[in-house]
Amino acid sequence: MRKHLVYVLLSATMGLSSCLKGPEPDSTPVIQPQGNFAGQFTKIHRNVLNNKRDTVKLNIQLKLTGNKYEAINTDERHAASNGAFEYNRQFIVWYDNTITTAANLNLPPYHLHGQFAYQFDGTNFSFSASDYADTVKYVYALKKQ
Repeated sequence: MRKHLVYVLLSATMGLSSCLKGPEPDSTPVIQPQGNFAGQFTKIHRNVLNNKRDTVKLNIQLKLTGNKYEAINTDERHAASNGAFEYNRQFIVWYDNTITTAANLNLPPYHLHGQFAYQFDGTNFSFSASDYADTVKYVYALKKQ
């Protein structure tokens, strides 16, 4: 009788534990951003003293091959930078080879460098990042060429 009770309890426990499982992880493959892109870079700065915003908008081209990138400037206010990148489902990280240790990344020429939240649907490629004080936001809105 005890054996039957043990088997019933084990079966019930296994049955309940399968009901308690969380959702399955997303197995949809991440689309790798590759190729030539063109669009707009926007820098939005919020002045903390008067809460006014100033905005810089520039056209930019980006070439992605493997895990390497080249930002082709069409305006001298954005650096013609290059380097490596890596990504996952939410973030893309750019490693700019052209940055010197003395560079102030908030002043022109702007460099494509650091971690950005991104979206890529195979055609539209957008990514953005803010500084820690939330006073500067960088937005890239690109389209595959």
